[in-house]
Amino acid sequence: MTEIHQHSLNQYLKETDCKSFAPAYLVYGEDFLYEQSVKLIVDAIIPDIAKQRHGHEIIRHQDSSQIVDVIEKLNTYAFLNQKKIIELRDSNIFISSRNQDKLIDKIKKAYDNSDMVQASQYYIELLGRLKITPEDISDNNILDLLGIESNVFPDVKWLLTLTEDAKKNNQTTIQHADESGLLEKALNNGIPKNNFLIISTDTVDKRSSLYQTIKKTGVIIDCSVSKGSRKIDKDIQRQTLLNHMNQQLKKHGKEMGPEAFDLLYEKIGFDIRAFSGCLEKAIQYTGDRTTIHLRDVEAVSHQVRQDPIYELTGAVMERNIEKSIYYLSSLLDSGYHHLQILSAITNQFRRALLIKDFLKSPSGRAWRRGIRFDQFQNEVIPAIRLYDNALLNHFDENDYFFWEKPDAENVSRKQKVSSDLILLKKDQHPYAVYILFSKADIFEENEISMALMSLSQADAAMKTSGQRPTAILQEAIIKICRPKNL
Repeated sequence: MTEIHQHSLNQYLKETDCKSFAPAYLVYGEDFLYEQSVKLIVDAIIPDIAKQRHGHEIIRHQDSSQIVDVIEKLNTYAFLNQKKIIELRDSNIFISSRNQDKLIDKIKKAYDNSDMVQASQYYIELLGRLKITPEDISDNNILDLLGIESNVFPDVKWLLTLTEDAKKNNQTTIQHADESGLLEKALNNGIPKNNFLIISTDTVDKRSSLYQTIKKTGVIIDCSVSKGSRKIDKDIQRQTLLNHMNQQLKKHGKEMGPEAFDLLYEKIGFDIRAFSGCLEKAIQYTGDRTTIHLRDVEAVSHQVRQDPIYELTGAVMERNIEKSIYYLSSLLDSGYHHLQILSAITNQFRRALLIKDFLKSPSGRAWRRGIRFDQFQNEVIPAIRLYDNALLNHFDENDYFFWEKPDAENVSRKQKVSSDLILLKKDQHPYAVYILFSKADIFEENEISMALMSLSQADAAMKTSGQRPTAILQEAIIKICRPKNL
């Protein structure tokens, strides 16, 4: 039917009648962009958010058996003829011997994060797609069989470890030859009216028969962005961020000058997810003002560069599982230690507990849900300062809290405890406190206590159980972010 770029998606959706959506959509490229594009498509097909909960089913593509499940769901008529969307998310269906490097990168990333279960799953999937078994592999032929250049991975011990584990656990590969063929046949046979398929992926093979079938029967949205360092690549990356910024600013009736954009781009670089997060902060930071200035970007982006772990703790406090796992993986890739990350999340929840205590005090009446930042500065910050000063005065009057006379060590300890217990620390920007207040408001006090208990259990498990620390962190995060009704 058609093949368009992500920039043209809004226009395509405006021009498409509600009865003439394509039966299948392939959205590929930059993960943040294809996630946004999929949301636009889903919102266009099923505008009612309540109906989306029942009509939009997400299947994360991990093995070939899911394709059969997808086809069965697509061929099942929806209840009362309502619209139904099946999304095959983060699919590897286009991985083959011609582009297996994408899957190898995923295997290495999982292995480096000590996530051996995920690494093994990806590895077995790779072998299946290449139509080889663990028994076919030896020290001498592993690079040739997997199509890996020796200069890319000169040390293949990690691959040999996965191979030996697969043999030891009697893991068998599943042939994927018919996977794309099954889906292609289903698309050619036709999908029942009001049923829709969306495939999202970071990898496509435009030469494949499945790609050509989707192009013929559905719509393909290209969300790819060149990652090169040539001037033309940099210009494309810059324009992509500029387009995304203008779309977001238009939604909120705001504008940003070129100097402010240049500063944001300089601080963040080409990381659409981080850029978008910082832009959201700038929009919220400016309150009723319609223009975002250089000083606003400086204020909200300062912590992004100084403290990248802030993005993870913020995502956890938002109860956003996908963003939390994404930022966790990014931090681990950057060399952060598991206990360092755990400590940062724990500190955020401890501060959230302090906020709940403040809200129960007379000073806490100044806060109200949905308050703008400018109102927060004028009304809540003075109340916080009064609260913090009263707390510090309390410590000054009660040296016995430290059980003995305040020698140099105890004075230092007292100062640390006092600093840990105040809400607005020295040199801390009020906006950071405003954001934490907003996120703490999502949780009930007992939920914060339960989160701290889960984090304490994770700390003990990391130090004593011998379990993979990445898996322990992921489990704790999922437990904290899980919706209240689950």
